[in-house]
Amino acid sequence: MKNIYFCLLLFFSLSCHTKSAAHDQSAIKDLQNKISHIYQPGFGDIMSIIQIHHAKLWFAAVQHNWALANFEIGEIKEGIEDIEQYKKEEHGDYVAAMKMIDEPIDMVAKAIEQKNDSAFHKNYILLTNTCNTCHQATGHAFIQIKVPDYSPAINQEFSPMPKQ
Repeated sequence: MKNIYFCLLLFFSLSCHTKSAAHDQSAIKDLQNKISHIYQPGFGDIMSIIQIHHAKLWFAAVQHNWALANFEIGEIKEGIEDIEQYKKEEHGDYVAAMKMIDEPIDMVAKAIEQKNDSAFHKNYILLTNTCNTCHQATGHAFIQIKVPDYSPAINQEFSPMPKQ
């Protein structure tokens, strides 16, 4: 009789485990399906955001709004970090080529920190030219970045806040 109880107990525990494992597998597949349908920005999406910050950086510095310029260079760095983190597997060659931009970004950041107008202009042009060099190196020479003629943010004030 003990053997029958033991066998029944073993049978029920194994059948519960099988149902639990099947449920777990189903839940995992459901989560994987949901994750695969979550919006993930493409490489071009992130680059377009960087381009906007590149233009806004120019107008902030031209107006001597160094706090805003510092914010914009930080946003550019963040965009590049996003590409390195999220697009390295898919676009490894592009990500590797983008390393050429690190030094010009640091030079622009230093000019902003020093509030040095001439160094900013010189290094901003270097940064812009390096963007274009990277585009050429990655087969995207048709994308040419330049010093902006007008602000992409038509509703943003670029001059610094008046001191109170």
